Amino acid sequence: MPDVRLAQAEAYLDAGRAEEARTLAGQVLAERPGDLAAGAVETRALLHLGRDGQARDRVQRLLAEHPESEQLWRLHAIASARLRDFAVAWQSSREAVRLAPSEWRTHYVAAQVDLWAGHPYADTWNRALEAVRLSPGNPEAHLLFGNVALAMKDLRSARQAYEETLRLDPQNAVARQNLGVVAIRMGDTTAAAAGFAGALGLDANVANAQRNLLVVTRIALNRVQLIGVGVMFAVVALVMGASAESGRVQLTCRLVAFVLWSGALAGAALYLRRAVRSGGAPLRGFLRAFPRRSPDSMTRVVLLAVALVALLAIIVAPFPFAVAGVPIAFLSLIICNLISWVQRFSSP
Repeated sequence: MPDVRLAQAEAYLDAGRAEEARTLAGQVLAERPGDLAAGAVETRALLHLGRDGQARDRVQRLLAEHPESEQLWRLHAIASARLRDFAVAWQSSREAVRLAPSEWRTHYVAAQVDLWAGHPYADTWNRALEAVRLSPGNPEAHLLFGNVALAMKDLRSARQAYEETLRLDPQNAVARQNLGVVAIRMGDTTAAAAGFAGALGLDANVANAQRNLLVVTRIALNRVQLIGVGVMFAVVALVMGASAESGRVQLTCRLVAFVLWSGALAGAALYLRRAVRSGGAPLRGFLRAFPRRSPDSMTRVVLLAVALVALLAIIVAPFPFAVAGVPIAFLSLIICNLISWVQRFSSP
């Protein structure tokens, strides 16, 4: 008859109360030292608590009595990988697969160990795919396959896997965050912003979401900055080049320059508006704290605004004043480029 204390310990683990789970499992082990189920629960509790060395010691003692348990081999693989003993972790995970090839968790752990080791290869892909095949309705299996595909740079497969994860578990913040990673690698900053902001909306503590949103805002600024440089050269060439021409030619060149300036401004505004709308309330909240989070990027925003005003002055002001706007626009954009260059080689 199953021990009710172990059922309670499992419930504690699911609730994140690992110390209480360990206490209950320890009571059972005090009465039955070789109990497989109790030992497995205690090992899992130790892993939850971050006591990886103790977890491996416990599971190794259990394996001496129960070498046929695929669950113990899985736990041994996890503990070993966390201790960065990847050779042992690989062997243990493959032993679990050998003992229970129809159990999705064995393939899951085998693929996860390879990811932790940082060396996914063809068998990693096969193990992750087998976990999905054996448990197609399990979001964890699809999430892992997405992680493997992302590590192996198959962005299309990764995106499909994360989308399936979210179909099965719409509240999965990690899958939404990783969709943002896929989007940014595919060059879609709007979708990336939506992914990272969506992850923050689901879990404010999700790893790297704040950092990745900062990266997206910097990429957006780089694009707006590039537009600004192009418009600056076009405006200066049109207006300054027509300075010696007749009044009608000058007016025509200024009108063309104004159309370029206003079109670039409208395009940049629409691009940024679309990105902000896609991110919703979490992104708006992030942007409200943007000056504090990244003062260097905020400086770039101010400099871009200065360059924008200077370009407008070049277009509409009489020539003595228009000429004064040229060095202001140039200097503002040069400083912007210097800041973006520094940001590229520093942590966001």
